[in-house]
Amino acid sequence: MIVGLSMLLLLSSCTPRVTHPPRATPLLTEQTPFGPGLTLSEMLEQTLRAQYPPPRIVFPVPEQLRNASPSSNTKIDASSGDPPTKHPWGYFMEISREPVTVSLVSDATAFVLGPAARSSRHAQGMDRMAGIPEAGLAVGQANGDIRIWSEWPCTSLTLPTQTPVTLLTWDGTGPLLGAGNAQSGELHVFDLRHCARVATVPKERPLRQAALSSALTWAAVTDTGQRLFVGPISDPLSDPALTSPIPENSSMRHVGTLRFPPLALAFSPREGLLQSVDQAGWLLIWTLPDMNLLEQVLVPGGPFVDGLFHGEHLLLRSADETSETQHPADRASLNGVVVWDIPNSRIVDAKELWPLQNASSPDHASPWNLLQFFAQFSLDAGLLTFRTGQEHWLRKLHFGAPRLSVHAAEDIGMLRVTEPDQTQRWYHATTGMPAKTPCPEPTRLTPLAVTQDGMVDWGERTFVLADPLFHRDGFVLLARHVPEYRFFLWWAPSREVSRDLHDVISLEEAGATDRLPLRNSLSQETPPTWISISDQPEYLGDTK
Repeated sequence: MIVGLSMLLLLSSCTPRVTHPPRATPLLTEQTPFGPGLTLSEMLEQTLRAQYPPPRIVFPVPEQLRNASPSSNTKIDASSGDPPTKHPWGYFMEISREPVTVSLVSDATAFVLGPAARSSRHAQGMDRMAGIPEAGLAVGQANGDIRIWSEWPCTSLTLPTQTPVTLLTWDGTGPLLGAGNAQSGELHVFDLRHCARVATVPKERPLRQAALSSALTWAAVTDTGQRLFVGPISDPLSDPALTSPIPENSSMRHVGTLRFPPLALAFSPREGLLQSVDQAGWLLIWTLPDMNLLEQVLVPGGPFVDGLFHGEHLLLRSADETSETQHPADRASLNGVVVWDIPNSRIVDAKELWPLQNASSPDHASPWNLLQFFAQFSLDAGLLTFRTGQEHWLRKLHFGAPRLSVHAAEDIGMLRVTEPDQTQRWYHATTGMPAKTPCPEPTRLTPLAVTQDGMVDWGERTFVLADPLFHRDGFVLLARHVPEYRFFLWWAPSREVSRDLHDVISLEEAGATDRLPLRNSLSQETPPTWISISDQPEYLGDTK
């Protein structure tokens, strides 16, 4: 066989090549009359930017502060972190980088995700969002519509029965998608290359899960009683070449009852096997077409919440990734994911199969990376959401005054700062630089007064906690940086700002300025460094 293949390659290399000019691809085709749709990565990027645009740094001066009567430099009570009750406060702002949840589809009733083949768009050099693996998403809705984001030209479908879509099956790679209403037991098969319904699965009873073979020969379904039925696809509706010959017995056959609710069903690529795995970790394998049970084995490490068949491996995510009852000797996991070698019936080390550098690379959509990615989607109360792995800029409103207090530990020459978010940090008094929390922490602490503009005096030194951003109509906008990327902003009257504002630009001059100060040292002699929130990475997969 190897010699024959070598001879074939040798002959082909000697055959003269005829180069044909590339044919122009029309933007509009019969299958895509409105042009190509969005991939899942492109949809997520657009939705993220629409729902979470860069926040505005500037906000109005509170009316309570505008109407305040002139007074001397007001200081915050360091023992409580609150300003005196006689001083009016309205609100202050917080700008921080945090993981965000993106709302994708409303009125959703079911969704299915699957790995996708490498995109032809990306092969041509188009950029793709970092950290987002190649995948496809189909979402069913209560009105019977199905929305699809993938590399296939079909972007939407509709059930012929006009019932809510509560059952979806699709591997994300192939063009065949099954959809229907689980309660009625119907399952229609669509071809995403032509947006056409090509077959149906014989009706049974209320269904829980379904799977289609790659050549559209077989269908497998489980009902609400965890009974598994397998049978041929019936009623081809279009191109006969899409389906293999239908066996004489076209009814669905009950081949067994699963012990627990199934997590995944999958046919082998050549349709010789059917595999199922349930929440407890029972892996069952049947042979086709005789439907004999070939193997049943309990994968250790359960119970599980997610399952993914990928080639010769089964990936399972533990329901409790931190469970102390799971013994490391019984499993080789990566962030709670158990990898089972199906042919050899053993657990394998995920790090050896798919190294971490490959799992995080956009060019290597490893099964581990896909399973982690799929877990970020959630359907609750009709709303499909995606929890990003990145930290995105958010702006929050807090009523009252920023609670900022400072205590001095004279014995060790250190300052303890209690931030507006009530976290605490220590600083060296001599340099103003951050310090590790002393152990044991000192019990003798002296409260220090903090001015409205974030200044603290101790001994002969002055420490700076906040930096001015803009001035406007007799007020100055100040910002306190809390590592890593968290900022608290508040307005203070210019008369109560005890520093030179010569270099602070007015709000009218600021224009589109979006800079925020990173202050590492509290020393008055050390200026902050500045960052632009527009220049920060905004990719869904970026967690740096």
